[in-house]
Amino acid sequence: MIDNADESLKKWQDSVQAWAAITKENAEIDVLVGMLTSIASASPIIDKFSTWLLAGSAGIGSLFILNLDRLVPIINSDRIQWALFFLIPSAIFGVFSKLNSLSIQTGVHSTQRMKEILLPIIEKHMGNEDEIGKAAKESNSLIDMTIDFKKIMNEFIDCYPFPVRYFIKKYQKDEDFNQVSAPKKWVRSLIWQSFNTSIQFICVLVFAIVLISGINII
Repeated sequence: MIDNADESLKKWQDSVQAWAAITKENAEIDVLVGMLTSIASASPIIDKFSTWLLAGSAGIGSLFILNLDRLVPIINSDRIQWALFFLIPSAIFGVFSKLNSLSIQTGVHSTQRMKEILLPIIEKHMGNEDEIGKAAKESNSLIDMTIDFKKIMNEFIDCYPFPVRYFIKKYQKDEDFNQVSAPKKWVRSLIWQSFNTSIQFICVLVFAIVLISGINII
């Protein structure tokens, strides 16, 4: 009798320790996801600056091409060629920056929207689970109401066409997909966005310097 009591106590202690470990791990993941998401939220600010540079360089480039015959007497022709040469990589890196921003903002928005939709559903399920669990305990029944997220994800992925489905599954295998995978990807994209925008700005700055230095002083 004492051995059974000790065994039950040991199982109860193990269950509490496992519960505490899971709770701690979930809290650490939530903190990390929050930190990564807050860093990724800087993407729209960088994107706005990149948009200004992209629009400005496109406008200036078009203006120069349309008025090239009028600018040649004022600005050295070689300098005009070099200046326009730096506008090309500026536009290219600007497009790369926009793609990075699109990836981040789409991921953050869809994730937040998914939480808004799924959280009430999960809370309702947990409430039903508690009620059914009490009824099952009174009738000495064993009922498993654990949500099979793996099954849900497989059905969710099957909605996509084959090429997209293939890359999603490959990404899951390569990245050891978990709650932190997407936020980490956002931060990496933010770093690339910052890099591309920096190169974009440097190209525009060099363009302006080359152009000003080529002005013919009468």
